[in-house]
Amino acid sequence: MDFLQLTNRTILEAGVELDPLTTGTFASPSDPMYTRFKNYVRDAWFEIQMSRNEWEFKTKTQMSLIRPRVKVILGDRPTAPPVDSVFEGDTTEKNITVKAVQLIEGSWSAGTAAAYLDLDDVDTAGWVFGETFDEVDPTPANVNVFQLKWFGQYNFVADTAGTFEINKASFYIQNVDGSDRRRLNFVSWENFQQLANTSGTASFGEPMFVTETQDGEWDFFPRPQKQYRIWYDYVTSPQELTDDDDEPTLPTEYHDAIVWRALMNYADYDEKPQVFARAERRYKFYQNTLETNKLPTITFGFNPYDTTQF
Repeated sequence: MDFLQLTNRTILEAGVELDPLTTGTFASPSDPMYTRFKNYVRDAWFEIQMSRNEWEFKTKTQMSLIRPRVKVILGDRPTAPPVDSVFEGDTTEKNITVKAVQLIEGSWSAGTAAAYLDLDDVDTAGWVFGETFDEVDPTPANVNVFQLKWFGQYNFVADTAGTFEINKASFYIQNVDGSDRRRLNFVSWENFQQLANTSGTASFGEPMFVTETQDGEWDFFPRPQKQYRIWYDYVTSPQELTDDDDEPTLPTEYHDAIVWRALMNYADYDEKPQVFARAERRYKFYQNTLETNKLPTITFGFNPYDTTQF
């Protein structure tokens, strides 16, 4: 059922004296009661989606590419560093090659830029945090272009449209040639700080751990020294019903759950306990069926010491 059909079905079950809506009257109905029923349906679908993060019909898998990333401040250049530009540290005399730039705040032309720099492959020996970098290519005349602040972090929610929440335990890492896919261990931000943020130099390697920062970004340890594929599962943002032909992403056999949940909203607003009780009984049937069929199956984890199960 689409939004129009769900609304008309709810009106019918409510037993109110309203004619069915049509595609021509749906957007601007004449009676405010129609708008209320549209809102009951819209809210019911939102509430069902938000009731569980684990709904299978809301879960997707995403692959993202990550490179070595650092945060720099005091960026001072007529424009952002171009792709494949090369810079050298004043203290360590180490070179880095920039592959992408993400401005965080400020302005390059004003000398106030804070940015993430995605880099070409780096070795495991680090630069010193706080050191200043001069440009080697394409404009060697540019000196003191930026100061190395810290490791960069990654915002997978912003990178993937429609992401509501990422499953922390679902991360895998893979070489870009498609080989050797491995699970990453999630650790809390507090434990990650003790694990990874105790050095005054920037070091990189093959990531083994992942964490979510207090700002909702993601970080790895060791920090990636080359480009990798990152795989993870995420929950999609709640779908909002707007147009008459919008269809819920819920499998069609469960669409009546939206109707009965909407009817509960109507009965609660109009203080009709008998209608509410009837709608609640019907909704509970669909809720229990959904939870049985559309949530992950509960299983026991692998025993890492039992090699016969692999």
